[in-house]
Amino acid sequence: MVKTYGTDTHLEVFGEGPEDEGVLAMMGTSNPLKGKDDGEAFVEKPTKKLGTLQGVFFPCLANIFGVILFLRQPWICGQAGLIWSQVVVCSSVLTTTLTTLSISALSTNGQVKAGGTYFMISRTLGPEFGGAVGVSFYLATTIAIPMYLLGTVETIREGIGQEDLGMNGLEPQVLGVLFSLACMFVVFVGVQYVSKAIPFFLTATLIGIASMWLGLLTGWEADEGDAAEFCRLNKSCITSMWTDNQLGDNLHANFEDSYDWQYMFGLFFPSVTGITAGANLSAALKNPSRSIPNGTLSAIGVTSVIYVVNLVLFAMSVGPGKLKSLHTVVASDVAFPHPIVVQIAILSSTIGAALACFAGAPRLLQAIVYDGTLPVLNFLREDPEKEPRKTLLCTWVIAASCCLVGDLNFVTPICTIFYLTFYTFTNAACLLLMVLRSPNFRPDFKHANAWTAGGGLILCVTMMILINPFAALGAGVASACVYMYITTCGELHDWGDALFDLRWYTTRKSLLRLDKYGPVHSKNWRPNLMLLTKVSLKNGKPTLEEPDLVMFLSHLRHARGLQVLGTVVEHDMSVLPEYDIVEAREAITNLCHSKKMKCFVEVMMGDLDTGISALLQVAGMGRFQPNIIVQGWHAMWESSPATRKTFMSTLRMCEVLHKSLIILCSEGNYPKNLDSEESTIDIWWNPHGGGLLLLIPHLLSHHRDWSKTVVRCFSLVDAGSDEAVVADSVRALFAKLRFKCECFTIPFNDYVETYSYPRWSVKDVLAVASEQMNTPGNQQQLETASSLAKQQLKSSGSVKAAKKLNELIRQHSANASVVIMNLPKFKLSKFLEFPDDATTREYMASIGTLTEHLPPTLLIRDGGRDVTTSF
Repeated sequence: MVKTYGTDTHLEVFGEGPEDEGVLAMMGTSNPLKGKDDGEAFVEKPTKKLGTLQGVFFPCLANIFGVILFLRQPWICGQAGLIWSQVVVCSSVLTTTLTTLSISALSTNGQVKAGGTYFMISRTLGPEFGGAVGVSFYLATTIAIPMYLLGTVETIREGIGQEDLGMNGLEPQVLGVLFSLACMFVVFVGVQYVSKAIPFFLTATLIGIASMWLGLLTGWEADEGDAAEFCRLNKSCITSMWTDNQLGDNLHANFEDSYDWQYMFGLFFPSVTGITAGANLSAALKNPSRSIPNGTLSAIGVTSVIYVVNLVLFAMSVGPGKLKSLHTVVASDVAFPHPIVVQIAILSSTIGAALACFAGAPRLLQAIVYDGTLPVLNFLREDPEKEPRKTLLCTWVIAASCCLVGDLNFVTPICTIFYLTFYTFTNAACLLLMVLRSPNFRPDFKHANAWTAGGGLILCVTMMILINPFAALGAGVASACVYMYITTCGELHDWGDALFDLRWYTTRKSLLRLDKYGPVHSKNWRPNLMLLTKVSLKNGKPTLEEPDLVMFLSHLRHARGLQVLGTVVEHDMSVLPEYDIVEAREAITNLCHSKKMKCFVEVMMGDLDTGISALLQVAGMGRFQPNIIVQGWHAMWESSPATRKTFMSTLRMCEVLHKSLIILCSEGNYPKNLDSEESTIDIWWNPHGGGLLLLIPHLLSHHRDWSKTVVRCFSLVDAGSDEAVVADSVRALFAKLRFKCECFTIPFNDYVETYSYPRWSVKDVLAVASEQMNTPGNQQQLETASSLAKQQLKSSGSVKAAKKLNELIRQHSANASVVIMNLPKFKLSKFLEFPDDATTREYMASIGTLTEHLPPTLLIRDGGRDVTTSF
């Protein structure tokens, strides 16, 4: 069952107070879903607001530094050379910088509640895109766990030595799984301890960077007796950059195997992620609009300088053979005063980052599950007041599975693809809001614009394609599948997202373009139907009183035209109504949606005739408005003068507004399921009639309920006409119009013109009279036109002719599923007073006689224009 929530998902960090929010912030995720489903988001108020350094700069710094800096940047420098390595670093930094501008704009457009970046994207792009982005972000965070842990394993194997730690004989895959199990256990026991340990991990990382740089700058080497223990390096491999120049050998790319610079980008990019840490702490910051951009951009600037300087130092100090080696940890080999300093830094950064991911990813998944956008994950739903357990176990299963790969170079590009997917959606969300200029998008951060968001979007997509086009395509397809699944099965949320603004914008633009091109060409004409029906409202619950009309409307939905359900709530406007008209419209709209009716709803309040007149005149917008009015036939018209008056008033308005009219005459026996191939749609048609009579059965036959029916056309001709010639002409016409139909001719002399609409009409006579308004004798011309029209009205109400035609139809179409014919002619004009009751009775009696004891019958009156073409 689809549920509607009017508020936001409630996420909070760790549940241990504001001091514990840093871990998830560093991983770009948010905290547990702590809150109440009471219509208002529940966010704990931090006792102390955080500044730029503590709330943004340090969390971002801790998350950006990691395994790639120590274990793979020297290797990238050896493979790609200094020039291409700097290109990789600069392009990565540019991508994250532009994305940071988008994040700053989104996070300063109101308070970012618990949920961090996922909260921003899902509430900006809606639940469908939000769910797809959330899954990408979750997978990126989860796959980062084995990336960090495999870095830990590589440091132990190639740097410290497994033998020294008592791990001899264990494969990297086994070590990775064991480390992931240990990290999961730590998070399971108490995530607050992880949060408190993060500053120590960051401190150890910074000390390791300083030790590495000191070794590179000084060309330090231990005494000859201690060389084996401390330096472990041969003087031919590493030299002081002050005495020997290695830059020439490391300046240009020298790729081995099948590596290229795109691969290097995929390998390096995770080392610049972590820019969402500040945005996730938006609610805990003193001044988010200042702290988020300043702190995040400062962290990007500092880490970028370190990456650039690090490449230069390694290129000038270490030989290419050593840089390309994966059998030693070059960063620790050059450390001053001892390799153990950098090794501890690597272990601190990798294990700390893995613990932070283990703390953040389960809570991100818990947020997605709690939103209800992915019902397939409902088995992971748990009490948001408690620590996540099911999602923690799910995260470990995925991380441990990736650890079984055992190759850091393989796992890292996959992580990159998912991060880039997330950043792509972040930039897209900001770009969408910038372009649409939503009145409620008023970010405090003013340095982001459509150009920066668009540039970040293009860079992210380009990098994804360059790294691995197949992986990029797979990520796109996976996101599309998640989007379609959420659209089909997910819970409905009204978050006021930007996609609604996009639909509004495109709809407005399309309507203006429709008006620009003038009247619709016959080839582009579509049946835009308005159904005039009764809707009863009892205790605020609507009920459709004419189900046959609703069924007929649904059978024509394959025409892809506009469908409007119009109803009038009869009420004395001098008295306040018992219920709100807006709420009544929403209730009727929800009823139509529950019946899978793809239609708009228009409700008028007042007397019946005025309400119908208003519906016919104002429903729709511009050229996108109903051109066919559909209503039912009221069998009790004889005893109700009001019914007769309303019927003739509707007919008159359709004539004046040039709208077609379809009247459904049935007594609750309109066909619903037509599985038999013997069922037929019978058209009773005079060859001089309009095209709508032929188009309706064609449209009906496209519905699956009518797909097996046979369309038959009975053409009425004068008894003296050559039936064979007429039949051949009719068949040729149907073939030309590409309508499948069995054609028959029926002689019928009495008042054939009564049941057709020839090209000549009273309108033509009145047009001539109107041109002579200012000429002598115009009064006589007008009286003549009026008299002629009155005679046509009189003849159109012939009950005798209707009875004869009824008998003829019953003879040939008694077993038809539905009969379609012209509505008996009744021309009205501004020169005619409203017909008297006697004339109305005669006309409606002819309709009643014509349709008596027939199958469900559609009486159609053309609106006076061509609706079919032969080309």
